[in-house]
Amino acid sequence: MSRPEVVNKHGTITTERGTVLYGMDHELFVKLQGKEDPAQVRAVAVWIARVTGKPLPRNDDLHESLRDGVILCELANKLRPGVIPVYNKQAKHMLHQQVR
Repeated sequence: MSRPEVVNKHGTITTERGTVLYGMDHELFVKLQGKEDPAQVRAVAVWIARVTGKPLPRNDDLHESLRDGVILCELANKLRPGVIPVYNKQAKHMLHQQVR
């Protein structure tokens, strides 16, 4: 799912693709936004980059940087070598819409 953003004064939240979030999706997004500390997110991104030895592809968006799993596999293998012996090492852009 694309990262939603508030688009009007009434609190309507929409994705980058124009899908409006309603009901539980809307409530969960608002709840998560209140819990996410930007300083902690940045600290985690810096730590991941330091451990893996590679900068994150989307410096501004930790969630998108980790979405395809490549960096997570590299991180796991740095922390415990060989824990994920085989994975696709090329980041792929997800062209299909994520199923909820």
